[in-house]
Amino acid sequence: GRRRAMGGGMGERGTRLLDLSPPELRFERDPKRQLPQATLVLHNPGTETVAFKVRTTSPRKFCVRPSTGVVLPRCKVPVQVILVPPSGAAQGEAGGGPGGGARGQ
Repeated sequence: GRRRAMGGGMGERGTRLLDLSPPELRFERDPKRQLPQATLVLHNPGTETVAFKVRTTSPRKFCVRPSTGVVLPRCKVPVQVILVPPSGAAQGEAGGGPGGGARGQ
């Protein structure tokens, strides 16, 4: 499936604080990993450190790691977005899957 990444916030002078890539996430199943995931890269083209918080409209469907942090000037930070199986699926039963302890955030 595909999900759209929303753009970064705007700075005081109307400049973009963060560039996000890719503009649309594609969840791919890697044979080495059990759950489909995508990587969102946050790029800070500016000269000041920028704090970020990634929130999802469906926290039970997606696990985001790291969900908060900082991006140093002229640096990039990869953020993993993992598609979580429905709670009735075998992996979600024991609470050992991604986001098992992150409910209610």
